[in-house]
Amino acid sequence: MSDYMQAMQRIIHIAKTHHSVIESNTKDIGMHRSLHVMLRMLTHQEEPPTQKELAERLQISAAAVAVTLDKLESEGYVEKICSGDDRRLKCVKVTDKGRDALKKTDEVFKKVDSATFYGLSDDDISNLCGYLDVIRENLAKMKNDTQAGGDRE
Repeated sequence: MSDYMQAMQRIIHIAKTHHSVIESNTKDIGMHRSLHVMLRMLTHQEEPPTQKELAERLQISAAAVAVTLDKLESEGYVEKICSGDDRRLKCVKVTDKGRDALKKTDEVFKKVDSATFYGLSDDDISNLCGYLDVIRENLAKMKNDTQAGGDRE
């Protein structure tokens, strides 16, 4: 197996394990990782975003956004409000219940992330972030090239 494949398998394994640990630690709160990520995104917006804007920012399908928002709304974490004059255009706003739940899940993420990087120095983390940024940029270029119909060597 090539070094590239081993590195990518490690990245994928780490992501899956992190997801699993977060899920098991948020089970009692009743908020899954995907709900947390969506709420976190919503709280960092100056104006309540539309579902389409959320899909673009999170790089997921509009259908996935709709399902997640429906779950958040049914649990009382968000509310959909009409946007301006166009009553068909719905924006999403986090409720007080959503903010309270987010505080709890933020603590879980902090605890898990702190334990995940235990033993690494600030310089190690900075270097790792730099390497991951290069990988992310390379993948973004490949994705753009593929969508444009070009090839990347």
